[in-house]
Amino acid sequence: MTQKTFITSDLHFGHGNMLKFNPETRQFRDADHMNAMMITEWNETVGPEDLTYILGDFAFLHANKATAIARSLNGRK
Repeated sequence: MTQKTFITSDLHFGHGNMLKFNPETRQFRDADHMNAMMITEWNETVGPEDLTYILGDFAFLHANKATAIARSLNGRK
């Protein structure tokens, strides 16, 4: 299997206002639904050996919750 490399930014896990700021791309019931769907989509796209550079604005949460989300995402970050 070939390793892939991804680059992303501005994920804003947990940032409920993103639903208002970006309604065309954040069509979720609430921040928890957004988090769950983004984790699912990430893990469907990024494999365990893939590398992802996250350039900023990962989460709008307490550090322990943001860390738990980061650990649930496939690949090396």
